[in-house]
Amino acid sequence: MVSRRDPRRIVFFHAASRLLPSAVRDPALALYAFCRVADDEVDFGTNKAAAVLALRDRLDLAYAGRPRNAPADRAFATLIEDFDMPRELPEALLEGLAWDGMERRYATLGELRGYSARVASAVGGDDVRLDARP
Repeated sequence: MVSRRDPRRIVFFHAASRLLPSAVRDPALALYAFCRVADDEVDFGTNKAAAVLALRDRLDLAYAGRPRNAPADRAFATLIEDFDMPRELPEALLEGLAWDGMERRYATLGELRGYSARVASAVGGDDVRLDARP
């Protein structure tokens, strides 16, 4: 099993991305990079609430076409523009990350599905958006 901090996670994703059609490979890597940064900021930061707020600011800047001067942010802003990425998808991810930051627990399968819809499904929805582009 690979731990959450294990750098091999990035290598695994990069290797898997080689199977994607070339037209979506770089955008998929840009999406992964932004999501990875967002997840790590919340998971490994000392002030999780502040991390989520900072990520919302980064999202605002990316959607305004003025991303922070960081590779993941610049690539994500390009992806937003090139693929007309709906803001609801990364917003859902940030909501799920906020729940992570609160160490929220899920008593029912329905509650867990709600969390999954915000995290895994939001990222999957973004990926589908990449593949759907003509």
